[in-house]
Amino acid sequence: SLITILVLYINDLLLIRFDIVHITSLKTNLYKEFKMKYLSLMPRFLGI
Repeated sequence: SLITILVLYINDLLLIRFDIVHITSLKTNLYKEFKMKYLSLMPRFLGI
């Protein structure tokens, strides 16, 4: 999949993509620009 979905809600950021290498690269670039911390993987999204 070539699509990356970035969801921002108030102070929470959700990145969705099937390619873990791209997600890791994107997170690294975001860490360089913004003060962020990694919480964990989301076990569920909207109760699904």
